Formats: sequence, structure tokens, C-alpha cells
Amino acid sequence: EITSNKGYYVPASYSSVTGEAVANYALRFLGLPYKRASQGTSLKAGTDCSGFTMLIYREFGVSLSRTPGGQMRNGRGVSRKELQKGDLVIYGRGSSASHVALYIGNGKVIHESTPGQGVKITGIDNMGMRILSYRRVINAKAIAKVEGEKIKETSKVEASTQTTTTTVAANKIV
Repeated sequence: EITSNKGYYVPASYSSVTGEAVANYALRFLGLPYKRASQGTSLKAGTDCSGFTMLIYREFGVSLSRTPGGQMRNGRGVSRKELQKGDLVIYGRGSSASHVALYIGNGKVIHESTPGQGVKITGIDNMGMRILSYRRVINAKAIAKVEGEKIKETSKVEASTQTTTTTVAANKIV
């Protein structure tokens, strides 16, 4: 059984996705190796910055674009004052997005850094690039409205989505 709200698929037992849960889950991957997008994208073998945020959110049933520029158009913009755990922080030089990180609170982000460093925690202002945008890609209140609602699968849900939701439920992230 899954709970669904406008395309967000989450386990029935975990229907109120929060930015804090997303941030806590991301912390489990500290040290994950950096790999260029052309080398593949995996939370086991390694990924690049936008692959990391995309895969973290995929575990919660949220689809993100594959590139920093694409992720800068996902969700809705928020101000720095509104920043919450789980929000995306998009960086770049000039107006072109070239890096993305996940806000974990207390002025820190977690991100896939560079070859040799991998996933690490950095101060939000210590990237050496300009912050272009802050993005909120989940709406915990909207998802929580359907809590407890059990839906029978009426349309095909990709096997990968079912596997992903089972994995998140098994991890019991809080």
C-alpha cells in the first residue's frame, strides 16, 4: 500500500515527509565518492552534486531534475530567512547554476563535493560560489493531509518507485 498526493509517492507508514527527515537521510551518505554524471549515479557507488540531491529526494518519492540548473526550477523559491532543513541551495558563477547542496540547518549544507572529498558538510557561505537560489521541493503539510489514507494501486507505479518506498519504510527515518 502506498499513500499518494499529486504524484508524491511515500510509504503508507511514512506519509508526512519533512525536510528534517530528508536532511537526516542525506547525512547517512557522508563520504560517498564523487563521480561525474557520465560515470553513473548511485547512492552506493557515487554521484555528482545534482545526482546526490536527486537520489536523496527520490527515496522520498519526489522527482527532481538531473542538473543544478534544472533543480533551480524545481519546487518554489524561498528566501534565506525562510530556509528550512531539506531545502536546496543552488550555487553558481554569474547567473549559471553549477552546484547544488541540501540545507541541513545551523548554516550548513551537505553536498557531493569533488573527487577525493565526496559528500561532505560545508558552511552555506563557504562554497566559493554565489548563491543563486533557495528552493523548497516538498510540501509536508500537503503530503500529511493524506496520512492514513490507504489507496489500492489503480495505475501502474514503476517498480523502482515501489522499491524506493519500501527502502525508506525499512529505514524508519525520523
